[in-house]
Amino acid sequence: MVSIFLMLLYLIGANGFWVLVSHKTFGQCLPITFMFTAFTYFFSQVIFHTFKIGFWLNILLVLCFLVLFLIKLKQKEWPLVKNNLFSNGFYVFLVVYLGVIIFDFNRTFTMWDEFSHWGEMVKEMFRLDQFYTVNASSLQVHKDYPPIVQVLELFFCHLKNAYDERTLIQTVHLFSLSLFIPFFSEEVKLSKKSLLLKVIFISLSIFLIELLFDQHAVINTIYTDYLMAILVAYLLGKVIIEKDLLSNFNLFSFSLGLSFLLLTKQMGLPFYLMILFLWGLKFIKNKDWKQVNWVVLIKTIILLIFIPLLIYFGWSRYVNKLNVTQQFDLTHLNLTELPDIMTGLKGEEWQRVTITNYQNALMSRSMTTSYIALNYWQVLILILLLLFGIWQWGRKYLNKREIVFSALTLVIGAVGYALVMFVLYVFLFGTSEGPELASFNRYLPTYSLMGCLFVYFLFIFVDTQKSKLEFKNIILVFGLLVLVQGPSFTTKCIPKLVSEPLNVYQEHASIISQKTPEDAKIFIVANNTKGDYQYYTKYYMNPRFVNLEYYNLALENDNYVEYFENILSSYLLNYDYLYLAVIDEEFINHYQFMFDNLDISNGNLYKIVNKHGIAKLENA
Repeated sequence: MVSIFLMLLYLIGANGFWVLVSHKTFGQCLPITFMFTAFTYFFSQVIFHTFKIGFWLNILLVLCFLVLFLIKLKQKEWPLVKNNLFSNGFYVFLVVYLGVIIFDFNRTFTMWDEFSHWGEMVKEMFRLDQFYTVNASSLQVHKDYPPIVQVLELFFCHLKNAYDERTLIQTVHLFSLSLFIPFFSEEVKLSKKSLLLKVIFISLSIFLIELLFDQHAVINTIYTDYLMAILVAYLLGKVIIEKDLLSNFNLFSFSLGLSFLLLTKQMGLPFYLMILFLWGLKFIKNKDWKQVNWVVLIKTIILLIFIPLLIYFGWSRYVNKLNVTQQFDLTHLNLTELPDIMTGLKGEEWQRVTITNYQNALMSRSMTTSYIALNYWQVLILILLLLFGIWQWGRKYLNKREIVFSALTLVIGAVGYALVMFVLYVFLFGTSEGPELASFNRYLPTYSLMGCLFVYFLFIFVDTQKSKLEFKNIILVFGLLVLVQGPSFTTKCIPKLVSEPLNVYQEHASIISQKTPEDAKIFIVANNTKGDYQYYTKYYMNPRFVNLEYYNLALENDNYVEYFENILSSYLLNYDYLYLAVIDEEFINHYQFMFDNLDISNGNLYKIVNKHGIAKLENA
């Protein structure tokens, strides 16, 4: 329970520092606080090769806030401090924080990627005090992934002095919701009771919008796709809503946001270009070039282009220097061959199947979980119609030019994003994941979600400006979102108030951990499975390594002894132990010769010994 208050106190103190320094309100500074916390950690590792300095620098911000707070009081600036620090955003944040803590109270990992890499990344950084990319890391997949969300999660683990799945999930949810707070909290003068109800229903509406596109059931996980979508919507919203794009505060927050986006996922780059496109359109249209301040222009280029891209390519160079295996080998990317592959003159059969499947999926697969099925392009049309409706409703606050720019950006972005994913599937996803369009129902809805959230940002902003955030409008949107929800609506909305019992993977991991050293390599046999025992069990017994191949030992060979001696034995010699997680009578009948009169049953651990180049098993 103490750890819950530590997180709250840090966020209030660190955000209070930015409030006092920038003279902005609590809600306006919240996104900066989260992102700056992450970058402090990131650069602490880059420069000093440890997260410890970053930790104390973040704590120093809280101490600086206390000092500045006392100085302001001494200088009799309490009215200004009170208005900015204890703004509506402060109370909104308290409500959101309490809601997230309750909703995620006993939440744990449930999805494949959380076990295979997202959670493991934080676990390894917590153990090593280094990035998960280093050779000492036991992370076995996706070491090349950018780390900014994970280092943010790591900081709050360090703050609580323990690695905890719940903390990681809470961090993602808190940061996601904090991106909405500036749009609906700071321009209204409401009673705290009125504000409380509106915050609850606005937050629930945000949750429902995410649910509409949550075909992969990742809303309650630490997957970064939807966080990225929210961040993009937030930055696009700022471009449209902010009157002075060149103010120091806006340039700083944009620079942080764009840099954070580029280090969230590799797919952040197309979104980064889309945001810059909209920013550039508004800047060019609004600027009198005869009165250009070239110092400000150079500063803008440095903050919005040079620094984000330097960080982005700096991470890529760092990964290349470590010779880390990368998910996408860009040497296989040859766009000049794409027309010939599409016409059948070049390429492989799996690529042609991928092209057909992708084209069909864009037109036929629903992006929504609602009973109202909309494909990728239909969602785009809906977003444009909603954008037009909001402009008609709030002409005084959103001019025609801004709406046209937004619509143009969303259309170009949708086409560009679809083309990027098309190229990745055709060239880089491989013979298995390419034709089956792996994670299509997570990757493509990310763009649809971003567009709908952007529209919702504008709706809240206009209502705030036009009618002081009328409750009837919020309830209307909330009601419509409830009506169009799909059958998975209720199960995803249930808070995690009860702890889950130990799962089978934890039980296997406990057996192995008790009998093997941390640097051991474990060959896990899990017949008739898809690899979940490898990744899930490995996560729970980290930092031990496991086999990612041959876990399904062949049961249809003509000669099992020959298969063992010529193929399997040499592979087994790379490991220290063999563990039986899932076997049956058929496995025992075919492979009992490997065990040389040893007991064969699920849950048994054996030591692998090299006997004249052949793997032999002994009781562990």
